[in-house]
Amino acid sequence: MKLFLDIDGVLIGKHNSRPVVARGVTPFLEFVTANFDCYWLTTHCQGNVETVIRYLTPFFSADQLDLIGKIKPTSFKTLKTEALPNEKDFIWIEDQLLWCERKFIEDTGLTDNWYFVNTDKDEDGLINLLSVLKNVRKPRAAKP
Repeated sequence: MKLFLDIDGVLIGKHNSRPVVARGVTPFLEFVTANFDCYWLTTHCQGNVETVIRYLTPFFSADQLDLIGKIKPTSFKTLKTEALPNEKDFIWIEDQLLWCERKFIEDTGLTDNWYFVNTDKDEDGLINLLSVLKNVRKPRAAKP
């Protein structure tokens, strides 16, 4: 299953107007990169994972950046929905949809694919989401 991931408001929240890494980010990244086909869906990517890594380097450890580097790039011109797949078997983790993005997912029956997380307002958002994702996707068996 594909998983599309935003950065600001999801992996990086704000505390006293300063960017901070969201609580539980390491177990979250470990789980999603091991159990989903992960893609960046953020303005910081635009087809190149190196721009994501450069953006996140001041905030994340080397081990976390290794996990971040496993996530594939996407690109879009105007709306993030342009990068979503045609099939309906995916998850989109996003803190703030534009009005037209929300209308798109409503009109196409994809509302259940959107997982709202806003670590600016809920510091435990990723921790709570991880519990949900573990029920959505049972971990793959280890390869022999």
